[in-house]
Amino acid sequence: MRFQRENEFYAALGSLVERGLTLSEIHAAMLTVAEKDMRQVDGSPARIHDLATGWMQWPTFVPIRLAERYGDLAVEHSDDYVLAMIGGAGARGDGRIRDHLLRHDDALREETFWRIFEVEGGGEVSLANVDKFSHEDASWKLSVLTLVADDTLDRARVLRGCLQALGRDFSSYRAGWFSRLYAELAPSAAEAAADQDLLLSLLGSSVTATVSLAARQLTALHRAGLLDGPGFTASAAPALTGGKSVATGVLKILGALGDGPAVTAAAGALQHPHPDVQRAAVRLLETHGRGDLVAADQDLLAPAVAAESAPAATSPSDLPTTAPPLPQPTAVTPWTDDDAVERLAALLEDGADPIELELALAWLARLPDPATALGPLVKRARKRLSSESRYLAHLLVAVAEPDADFLPQQSYAAPFDQVVDGLIVVQGTPVWLPTEEQASPVPLLVARLREVAAILQGRAPRRTLLATPTDTHGGLDPEVYDERHRATESAGLPPLPGDERAARWRVDGATHPEVRVEWLSSTHSYEERGRQRSHTWWRPSIVGSPDRHWSADDPGVIPSGEPFSHIAPVALRALGTLHPRSTLPLAAATIGLLNAAAQEPTPVGEDHVLAALAEHAGSWSPVTAQLVGLGLSASRAEVRAVAAELLVAAVPTRIDVTGLTVGLAACAPACTLSRWASSFADAATISGHGNAVVVDVLTRLLPALDPSDRAMGRLLTVLADESIRGGRPVLDAALRGWLTGFTGSSGAAKTAKALLARG
Repeated sequence: MRFQRENEFYAALGSLVERGLTLSEIHAAMLTVAEKDMRQVDGSPARIHDLATGWMQWPTFVPIRLAERYGDLAVEHSDDYVLAMIGGAGARGDGRIRDHLLRHDDALREETFWRIFEVEGGGEVSLANVDKFSHEDASWKLSVLTLVADDTLDRARVLRGCLQALGRDFSSYRAGWFSRLYAELAPSAAEAAADQDLLLSLLGSSVTATVSLAARQLTALHRAGLLDGPGFTASAAPALTGGKSVATGVLKILGALGDGPAVTAAAGALQHPHPDVQRAAVRLLETHGRGDLVAADQDLLAPAVAAESAPAATSPSDLPTTAPPLPQPTAVTPWTDDDAVERLAALLEDGADPIELELALAWLARLPDPATALGPLVKRARKRLSSESRYLAHLLVAVAEPDADFLPQQSYAAPFDQVVDGLIVVQGTPVWLPTEEQASPVPLLVARLREVAAILQGRAPRRTLLATPTDTHGGLDPEVYDERHRATESAGLPPLPGDERAARWRVDGATHPEVRVEWLSSTHSYEERGRQRSHTWWRPSIVGSPDRHWSADDPGVIPSGEPFSHIAPVALRALGTLHPRSTLPLAAATIGLLNAAAQEPTPVGEDHVLAALAEHAGSWSPVTAQLVGLGLSASRAEVRAVAAELLVAAVPTRIDVTGLTVGLAACAPACTLSRWASSFADAATISGHGNAVVVDVLTRLLPALDPSDRAMGRLLTVLADESIRGGRPVLDAALRGWLTGFTGSSGAAKTAKALLARG
């Protein structure tokens, strides 16, 4: 048998194994490859590192191992070597050569295989990732199960290895592989008892699935009479504040043990965030005569649980109930020559402040000798061209490159190759990238940057800009605008189109809050693109319900198609300063972005949108409320916390409860209601005013939501807790009528009945 190409050898490995070839015979077949000398296999540290970090989906480790055994290749058996084996001992669609290696290569099995329980891996190469993207019958998990079944691998050692791996603080994604393998092996009570020390230690794991696995096995040991009671009691504390089902199961075991230390340990569950766990702990403690422990931790209990266990001790919150004031604008001070360079340097490091950028543009447009004044900053600016401060960085670099095209109008991504099963099969075509105007929600800002760049490059005369705001909210005093306009005319300079349009917008925005958001659709040379924009409906990512839509209730002209991405933060923040009296421009341009933030775990600019909204003193509409609603459901917890603060600050100074509820109900289909429940609970604890806002909003909002949503019980629990905390009976007729629709014994139904009882 001979092979023309190396890939042909890889593809044939499974059939060679089926034909019964030994490893030595497979090595001989490898040497017949014609396209390269397979006696010279690359086993260098660099090659091994490449295989350890990039998954080729082919058995690329096999030539290295065969050359070690039957040739003269010497390879260091480092962690990278272990990962190279994980990624390349088999193919994505065929694991037969992997099984063959481990059966017949004793040294590989005994010296390297067992280290898969020690080396986590990452990126493309880990047991979890390789198996996720491999065929099920070519997975590492199936290989291990098969080799355990035929006694090639010691079953007890594999079981213990899984538990040891779970205790090594691997990420939850990669730890999951060992949990699944352990569960698939289905250890008996006796086998689990042999590793009870490891199971007990795993109750303190930071990975939820790992704690669940340990709790299940320890519960089985308890039923079999094999549990180490004192050891379990000493190890139980972390699990009592973890997942609800785990905490409840641990409480049952502690209650069954029933001795003094076990009962005392159960008091730790009073700190659990879920009221059902708290109730179970209260019942256990009271059953064993330790009501004193409940009384000592009364403040830790959810209000509803506290009211059940000690009604007389429950009283309304005494937190302050005053609504936060609106942010007030203050006058801005123009930059001086003495402090400008220092402020430019600071803005290069953090370029998200739109007012500071406006002051920078005003100073730069008047600068008599830009090359001399800005020369020391150009080197630093070059390093910031791809940063969040890229607009200012490009302006400073433009001074040193007077002939360069500032923010090129058109560019494209380099051609790419399509890769199938590790082989390059098609040469791709260039992908044209959007212009800076097309990629920005504020094309007017980009137009004005181009105008200032022309001044800095000597292609336009120096001047005083018209649009520089006079207060920190972006407003422009009409008298100041008139004075600047007269000075420009006296100097014989025609107004810059973008600068004049922005100035008029700021003046109108400061005096006429009803002005439409038409600036989004045209800035002199971009009018045609603006006319092509249209009102759009954003489609939430709801699995199984592609037909469910929600709309922005016609907030003005908003971009059609995908939401903006990779936006300079200063552009997002500028949306909040271009019209000081209305939040519509901000809402119109970023509502799709906030929708994306509710689905994406990585930042897409939502931090800057919510920051702009927090600083904005303008009026809100139900559309604006949708930004907050999506923020309350954001993937990132820190974003949800900011949205919770905005919710409390908004009512009643920016929007009334009815308007806020209309917006929240409109965006609910795109939101995860379990996140809403957590966010509302956080908002209610900010202040007494927060408590009142949450109760009022939920009272009106809940009847507009789907009562069958799985998170409805959690939302009802928040309302129940905060009604008790605020001393508010449940009297709203619409809410009470809606609550009567809950029947049965579900958690939501029980909470609904408790709310009705508070009438």
